[in-house]
Amino acid sequence: MMRRLVMPPRYMMVVFGSLLFLIASDGAVLLRGATATPLVGAGTLLASLLGMMCLFAAVWRRAAAPDESSTGGVGEGDEALHVRSLPERLAFIVHRSMPAPVRAFLRYLAFAVGFALALDALIAVVLGLTLLLAPPSQAYPTDAISFAHADAALVLAGANPYTADADFTRVLRNYPHTLATPLRGRIFGTGYDYPADARILAVQRRYIANPSDVASAFDPATLHSYPALSFLLYVPLLAVGLRNILLPHLLIYLGLLIWLVRLAPPGFRRWAALAAGANAIVLGYSFLGDAQGICLAFLLAAWHFRERRWLGPILLGLACAYRQYCWFFLPFFLLAWATSASKSGAPSPLAVRGEGSGMRFPFLRAIMYPTLIALSAFLLPNLPYIVASPGAWLTSLWLPMTDPMFPAGMGVNALFTGHVFPYIPPLVFAALEGVALAGSLWGQWRWRDRLGDGVLLLALVPLFFAYRSLPNYFAVAPWIALYAVNGLYAVRRAAGAVPDRAALVSVPQLLPEATA
Repeated sequence: MMRRLVMPPRYMMVVFGSLLFLIASDGAVLLRGATATPLVGAGTLLASLLGMMCLFAAVWRRAAAPDESSTGGVGEGDEALHVRSLPERLAFIVHRSMPAPVRAFLRYLAFAVGFALALDALIAVVLGLTLLLAPPSQAYPTDAISFAHADAALVLAGANPYTADADFTRVLRNYPHTLATPLRGRIFGTGYDYPADARILAVQRRYIANPSDVASAFDPATLHSYPALSFLLYVPLLAVGLRNILLPHLLIYLGLLIWLVRLAPPGFRRWAALAAGANAIVLGYSFLGDAQGICLAFLLAAWHFRERRWLGPILLGLACAYRQYCWFFLPFFLLAWATSASKSGAPSPLAVRGEGSGMRFPFLRAIMYPTLIALSAFLLPNLPYIVASPGAWLTSLWLPMTDPMFPAGMGVNALFTGHVFPYIPPLVFAALEGVALAGSLWGQWRWRDRLGDGVLLLALVPLFFAYRSLPNYFAVAPWIALYAVNGLYAVRRAAGAVPDRAALVSVPQLLPEATA
């Protein structure tokens, strides 16, 4: 009976990654007001880094040795002969040095943690259903949701949300539980310590009563600081009389969960369900507080169908038309399309029409058409507003980068918001983020065969160095890893290389399996 509770190692790492991200998310909340301490700051960053390491360990796979068969595995005694990269060597050392009782304990602990987190997520879903029955003024806890509803209502009323700054005060009045984004300045101070929620709420009430009294506390343009699909998606729902836009968030969350479980091979689906349910952080930031679930649905579907000439690029373009957050994934899609042109010496299916075009570099043919298709999909919902008010549209999309916001999150900035180190200028964070982006793209090029579908996790690495690395940015990471893990187990099962239940209890799978 106990053996049935032994979780496969890759799912085990996804569960531990989810737990650590949840801890880091709670730490990011504590890094506000009087609870921002060096211990909380260091602990938050440590939890987020360990969580990401767990997810990379889950998706990492060992390159096949030259003498392996097409179905692949190598014997435990031969593994050391084929360990080449530093990550593999570290994994091999940990595998060899960890006592068997410790390994078995980790397997059972992963099951217990996954079950507890999945149960908490189920309870949260049940409690969250009550929000669907509540009026929007009480149901929306964040400005990302309430402002999207308000913008969709403006579209139905025939107004242009990108020129509706005057409605900012009315929207705050209609959603009293929503906290607007505070700005550094005369009201909240020019320092970098994030104000406490009670302080923000008090200033917001003053703003509603007399905006000119605390005018610099908030930016009315944040009412429309996202691309057009962020509110156009909800217009049909309001048009048919649906008064709460959280319903599609819940349906997409459940649809993603079911899809990810279905992608797992038979015999592994219960573990995929447990790992998906354990990711409580994606529930909080996709259903209750933000729209990361919709971003994840667009991105994973675009990646899943990336070799389709039209479908993958269209979904990627729609993702970018929904949130700027998805823009971070765009270079990794382009690099994947470019590298697919030379994989196994065959051109990418997306590059076929480029034959005979006179282009000297195959990768240009590989990315030209998907880029144009994705750009068209991005422009389709945004074009009316670009034509009507190009300046207001462009300014709105750059607000998250230009407004004097406070640093916050669970990345490197936790060391500064937690006062472990003195604050550094925002431009330094931007430089670090750019270097991390270049390093992540190099990592995709260097280790694309080792990471497989897990290369999408690299798109989140630059956000660890961002001035604002909010927890919702990383909420999608465990499900990206779960998608990649499902693919690895499915390929190995199709190749006849999936170990039996007795082998699942043994340790060699703590090292990534060979590719099929």
